Amino acid sequence: MTGVFVPLYIYPDAKGSADYQTIINTKKAHPLVPIICTVDVTSSGAGTASDPNYVTWIKNLQLAGITVLGYVATGYGRRVGAVAQTEIDNWWNWYKVDGIFFDEMNNLGGGSGVYLTLSQYAKAKGMTVTFGNPGTSTLLEYIGTVDNICIYETSGMPAIADLIANTILGAPKNFSYIVFGVSTLDPTAVLATAPYVSFLSITNDSLSNPYDTIPPYLPDLVTLLDNVVIPPIPIPTPIPKPTTGKMKGTFTGTITLN
Repeated sequence: MTGVFVPLYIYPDAKGSADYQTIINTKKAHPLVPIICTVDVTSSGAGTASDPNYVTWIKNLQLAGITVLGYVATGYGRRVGAVAQTEIDNWWNWYKVDGIFFDEMNNLGGGSGVYLTLSQYAKAKGMTVTFGNPGTSTLLEYIGTVDNICIYETSGMPAIADLIANTILGAPKNFSYIVFGVSTLDPTAVLATAPYVSFLSITNDSLSNPYDTIPPYLPDLVTLLDNVVIPPIPIPTPIPKPTTGKMKGTFTGTITLN
């Protein structure tokens, strides 16, 4: 079943906690639909100290069966190593999140090793899930460095062609997409794109921060995914390279000349 991903960059004070509660209520109404939330304390990570409001509401989300990820910006491979590991430490020590969302993920050749190292570091702490977000297509070498890669993040629903390109690299379970600026939920578009990913995120909010609210149609989105069986798509087989040299064998057919 395709699940819902929610970038939850909302402070859980008296006002913001209502959005957290909406997500919890939605999950309780549809317990079979996977829901993952990413929280971000300081627009770049876990902050400088534990915040009791986040402690409470992260725990509330988890008790409802929602997976919670901590946000870590990686600067497209420039903000990694000890800096990123410290962020991972803070998320675990202060909030016991289920995993890490590595934003600004590199998608250029030769950069996959740092993400595999960071993912393994997080899981050695006790976390179970890691996401990476280049926000666009990735390369084969990145598949498996994290559990899921966001291959599309922009305004408007993705075209099927944008998603198919990555199914050659791996199964839909490897991928997710994030879209903003979608004023009205389009069930047809959701169901057409859902087979290509394991998680999707759709919101009506827009730049500069499209993730400081939750969409009013979030319960409808989860209901849609809960009530419709989404068939898996066949994984395309890469076209083999042409054989070079002379062909061997005996021809037994008939040649007709016109």
